Amino acid sequence: MKILLTGASGFIGKALFPALVCKGHEVTLLSRERSNPAGISEEIVCETAVWPQAVTGRYFDVCIHLAWIAKPGIYGNSPENGLFASMTPLLADTLFQAGLPNFFGLGTSIEYAPGQTNACDPATTTIAPQSLYGKAKDYARSGIAESSVLRNKGYTWARLFYPYGSGEHPERIPSTFLRTLHKGEPLELKTPHSVKDWIEIKDVVSAIVCVVENGEPLGEINLGTGNGTDILTLARLAAAITGQSPDLVKSSTPGSVDSYAYHVADIRNLSAIGWKPRINLQEGLQTLANHLNLANREY
Repeated sequence: MKILLTGASGFIGKALFPALVCKGHEVTLLSRERSNPAGISEEIVCETAVWPQAVTGRYFDVCIHLAWIAKPGIYGNSPENGLFASMTPLLADTLFQAGLPNFFGLGTSIEYAPGQTNACDPATTTIAPQSLYGKAKDYARSGIAESSVLRNKGYTWARLFYPYGSGEHPERIPSTFLRTLHKGEPLELKTPHSVKDWIEIKDVVSAIVCVVENGEPLGEINLGTGNGTDILTLARLAAAITGQSPDLVKSSTPGSVDSYAYHVADIRNLSAIGWKPRINLQEGLQTLANHLNLANREY
């Protein structure tokens, strides 16, 4: 397949690009800075604001659009969200006009309304993002959907839940827990009973590849495991892997209110095309700890 990939320098993109090349796909990167990785077909270098002009008249079998701001502590309310939200539908529309049959966009689980008590279902769960990031993602999805109808083309919008693994930003929760506990420092949890759907990076990649190679646009789907784990369990697993006492894990008083206290994906759309997660949380954390040279225990 001829694939246009954006965001290849990010956490997910760095893992996805070599997987696509290994599968024999012809991958063109749309990048802000030249990287020229091994196996690339072509690299189009331009600023975000000129994405449409850079790909005008270019045909691809699928565009996998990952590019967005994602730095922890910044992405939620960054003004850059506005730029990505406005340019993403224009990118999709330009590619649709050139014949693109499927635009794969990476959304976020926090497009869903907070306060859920059941797994988020793309068909029935209310969309009501609260953060600028979530609102920008939903704005982009809406624009892509409108363009797909106008141009009679297809799209897939995958709402990603809680990815982790080798190559993640050091300030993400799993890496922070492992580093803190490895040093023998206490770890205070503000929301110990919050349940999240953690998906290891290799499972994220395999899911995207499965969707793309399936060939049919799927509309709105979730990208997660379908299983939830509370923060306290995650922290205790991190303590065991780093060889530290679980007593280092404390619940802070007072705690914090988590508007997404139960946030798990309904993945029936992925299951229907034959995909399933293969890496459980214990195995994934162990792999991450090994990558960071923080593991004192092998399971």
